Amino acid sequence: FQEASTAMEDRDTKREEAYALLEKDLMCLGVTCVEDKLQDGVPETVQYLLKAGMHVWILTGDKLETAITIAYSSSIINQSMALSVVDGSDWDTLNPQIRTAMDLAPGAGGKALVIGGNALSITCDNGMDLFVELCKSCTVVVCA
Repeated sequence: FQEASTAMEDRDTKREEAYALLEKDLMCLGVTCVEDKLQDGVPETVQYLLKAGMHVWILTGDKLETAITIAYSSSIINQSMALSVVDGSDWDTLNPQIRTAMDLAPGAGGKALVIGGNALSITCDNGMDLFVELCKSCTVVVCA
């Protein structure tokens, strides 16, 4: 790849050939950052990924309401999804919310979970297996 990248002639062709050698039998994991205004094409790209069967997670670091707004504006969550919001400050509050979310049937667009940052921390400390099972059933997970 280094040789192809520094080639003086046919650099693009040589890089494409190097990519073809490198990019096979890979499991792709993706990370994206959304800050302030969405770039053009983000909602369409997200919809394309969801239609391709990918599960999408987003970690915002925002307040719960802001995270939900971002998820809708970027088309990570849409009206055809069954949506569960899990938030609270103790396990006794969160456990029944998670169990209710697990029982929620997916909508036509799948199933989405939005969980507050503090709730995520408490859930990971007290019910990691339960949370993992819930996430497996979700097309989209948004962590605020």
